[in-house]
Amino acid sequence: MFEAADYDGERFCGLVADGVVVENVRFAGCEFERSSFQDAVLRSCVFDDCSFADCNMALVTVVNSRFSAAAFTNCKLTGVNWSDADWSSMSVEEPFAFSACVLDLSVFMGL
Repeated sequence: MFEAADYDGERFCGLVADGVVVENVRFAGCEFERSSFQDAVLRSCVFDDCSFADCNMALVTVVNSRFSAAAFTNCKLTGVNWSDADWSSMSVEEPFAFSACVLDLSVFMGL
C-alpha cells in the first residue's frame, strides 16, 4: 500500500487501508482525512507532526510505532492498545491529542 519508506507533507484523503500491514514507514507532517485503517497493523512506523481527521482506526495495532505531535480529531479509535506503541522518546513538548474521538475499550496502561 505504502511503496515509499518516507512520506513528508503528504495529504491522504479517503484512503482505505483496512487490515493492511504497514511496516517501517515514516510519516512527517502528513494529513490523513476521512481514511480507514480498521484492523490494520502499524508496525515500527513513525508519525511525526501528523494529523488524523474523521478517520476510522478501530482495532488498529500500533506495535513499536511512534506518534510525536500527533493530533486526532473526530476519529474512531476503539479497542486500540496504545501501550504497545513506542513511547521512549515522547516528551511534553511533543503533545499527543485527541479531540471529539471515540476511545472506547482503548488501553493506555503504563503510559
